Amino acid sequence: MRIMKIFFISIIITAFGIFYAMSKATDSIVGSVEGMMCIECQKKLIKAFQDELGKEHDIKVIVSWEDGLGSITFPESSNIDEDTFKKIVTQSGFEVNDVIRKKIPVRNLPQAKKTLSEI
Repeated sequence: MRIMKIFFISIIITAFGIFYAMSKATDSIVGSVEGMMCIECQKKLIKAFQDELGKEHDIKVIVSWEDGLGSITFPESSNIDEDTFKKIVTQSGFEVNDVIRKKIPVRNLPQAKKTLSEI
């Protein structure tokens, strides 16, 4: 009887863990951005992403003018795609070359650079 209780509780905990992980599923889009020459360009692109995609929707933006890249990480349920990424970059006055979408969260600049190098 005791073993069945432990088994039942472990199944509930496992199911809850899987549900929680799936609800936090994220996608990332990383792209090569040309035309950024300074920190002000970087700030301009970050602001454009935040203005277009919203600051309150669990969206993480990484932009580096020195490395010429931009990255957004967002909930999988969002209606954000590669065309949206490209549109925001080009409307900000920059050019987009390579773009990759991954089903992982990109949390920092080294990870964004690694993701972009996979193209």
